[in-house]
Amino acid sequence: QTCCSSDLVVLNFWASWCGPCREEMPEFVRLQKEWGDQGLQFVGVAIDEAEEVQNFLRETPMNYPILLADERGPAWAESLGNRYSVLPFSVVLNRAGKPVHTRPGLFPRSELLDAIRPLLKSKVSE
Repeated sequence: QTCCSSDLVVLNFWASWCGPCREEMPEFVRLQKEWGDQGLQFVGVAIDEAEEVQNFLRETPMNYPILLADERGPAWAESLGNRYSVLPFSVVLNRAGKPVHTRPGLFPRSELLDAIRPLLKSKVSE
């Protein structure tokens, strides 16, 4: 199975220098481990320098893909609802790839679970 084909995706925009970003990532790793087999896929989008991201990932391995945004990264986040350009910024995409929940700032576990649980039960309509 390829990543994200019919998965529920949590897209997380972050940076290595962002304290709240670093704070929420271990929870994302746990949730990926707990819910990945039910179709949940986290994807990190680093709005940062490549070298800084590589250094961070060497010290803090992730169990989900991390993409490195180019100069269009902030505009992409803004198009998904990040009007104030804050980091972290997360977007929950349903199985059809449609944004259904956005969260500027730290995404607490309880709120994230409230957002994804009903969506994990639904299957993408064929």
